Amino acid sequence: MGTNLMRAAVVVSAICWAAGVAQGGDPSWDAQPYSVPIPTHISSINQVPVEASKDMTLSHDVACTIAVSGLASDAVLTSSGRTLTTAYKLTGNLSNPDGAWVASATFIGRTYPVGTGPNSTITLSVQATPPSNQAPGAGTYTAKITLTASWP
Repeated sequence: MGTNLMRAAVVVSAICWAAGVAQGGDPSWDAQPYSVPIPTHISSINQVPVEASKDMTLSHDVACTIAVSGLASDAVLTSSGRTLTTAYKLTGNLSNPDGAWVASATFIGRTYPVGTGPNSTITLSVQATPPSNQAPGAGTYTAKITLTASWP
């Protein structure tokens, strides 16, 4: 109980897809899929949450919408059945960027209108919080979400 355990970097992958047809070109994510490694190790009970962000470029001719999808269980940072409390933020050239952290289960299913292009920088941030009652298990924790850009 309370033993400090170090782990490899915590990683969340955002697999970004573009869909839809419109008058201009289809929206597309540049250099995808994206990965958001968290460089700070979690090493103790009640450690402050660790965070990381990744800027992603969305190319689009007209306004579009980003939808977050995936299984709620896949959005939680997990390693060998152990989990970390996981929250996300999506910010950037959005009509309704997140101002506060959004719990992983709530993040799935959200939509974000994006202004006109031709290129928009969208920032995906992830936050990991260790358990408050036991030392987190060592390992690399991963999660997976899908961000789909489409015309409204």
